[in-house]
Amino acid sequence: MQPFRFIHAANLLLDHQLQQIDYADPHLTAISEDSTLVAFRQLIRTAIDEQVDFLLLAGNCFDAADQSLLGEIALLRGLQELDKQGIDVYILPGATDPPSCWKSLPPLPENTTILSGQSPISIMREEMVIATIYPSVDDAHPGHGDPFPIAFRRHTDFFPPIARQFEEERVDGPTTEYEWISDEIRDNTGSSTPSHTEAALAHVRYWVLANGQSRRTVYADDAVAHHPGGTQAISPAQTGPHGCTLVEVDAAGAMELTFVPTAAVRFENVEVPNPAHTDHNQLLSALSSAVSTIHRHPTDAAWLISWNVRGYGPARHMLADPEFQTEIEDHLRGHFHDMDVHLRSLGCAAPPTASMLESPPTDGLAAEYWHELTKSPQQLEHELEAPPDSAQLVGGPWEDQLRQLENTLNDGELLDRAAALGREWFAEFTEESA
Repeated sequence: MQPFRFIHAANLLLDHQLQQIDYADPHLTAISEDSTLVAFRQLIRTAIDEQVDFLLLAGNCFDAADQSLLGEIALLRGLQELDKQGIDVYILPGATDPPSCWKSLPPLPENTTILSGQSPISIMREEMVIATIYPSVDDAHPGHGDPFPIAFRRHTDFFPPIARQFEEERVDGPTTEYEWISDEIRDNTGSSTPSHTEAALAHVRYWVLANGQSRRTVYADDAVAHHPGGTQAISPAQTGPHGCTLVEVDAAGAMELTFVPTAAVRFENVEVPNPAHTDHNQLLSALSSAVSTIHRHPTDAAWLISWNVRGYGPARHMLADPEFQTEIEDHLRGHFHDMDVHLRSLGCAAPPTASMLESPPTDGLAAEYWHELTKSPQQLEHELEAPPDSAQLVGGPWEDQLRQLENTLNDGELLDRAAALGREWFAEFTEESA
């Protein structure tokens, strides 16, 4: 087969406004107002600079509820620019931009195809088919000789008949974290005789995960399933770098996926130690040390940082002081003045009234409960993203709703509520009561 390369992107949400932006800050306002459009322009430049064969946009290019003329103009200009460069674009409508909304747009350039039908689409280069897109998985029947089949699945039910416990969602940044699924596992998941559909889908080489917010990659021995995340984070819940994925396929069909940053505004949730005797200067030093561990990408123009406080010292109360927030920002900007990134502190990841105990219990169920609350953010995030334990929730509408709800939750608020419940349930074991 001929080697080729393409870019996979999703959740552009053109001209959608970011959440928790302080519009009293003119510098931050100037950066954030057009951040989704800036990310899209970076995506277009990357496609041209990398000389890709095509661009694949998998859902939510815009939010129809925004009714944004500016977003519509930016989209059409970007598609026209790629058309001039001979780069084809394939667009899968999503939850916020259903097929009916695309029909109401002005005529799209000839290089643009909306994947709303069921028939397979051949991707051509120099009159040769280099890949085939199957927009409908129910009608995807690729054969062993089909050139690089690409198909779409929800993240909850791809790679049939793999058991759900072998799939794991990971959030990653510039280096992709992934779960490896071997053919041996795939062949021993309870079905001795795969159905005709399963046998056909086994030939798919690249699965486009068509929903979700987080960047995710699952490898099998001869296939990849991938969601690139969004090109620009919208809320503080969407932490870390955001961008698109450059997919390079060699002559043997092997794939290499590379993260390409596009976002100008970046939300971060930084863990802060909170010893019992932390003072003002020690806390400022701890905050700068924590921020120094964040890797800056060339597209980063602003970091909006929430502080995830762990421990029973005074840091939570200090961070709740608005005057101290201003001092934190001045301190960080002075400390990182050569980084050319606008820094803003969003305060504690949980409300300042968080019900943490001055003296945590040490015995019994109460101690075990408080041990769970003081786990690192990484451990908690991993547990929250694990598949549901109940078989009734796996792969059905309830899991889809839970996954959508997960993207709207604030980890700090959840911890704060859990701590308040703990104080009520275990009042007799603590020094405080609800």
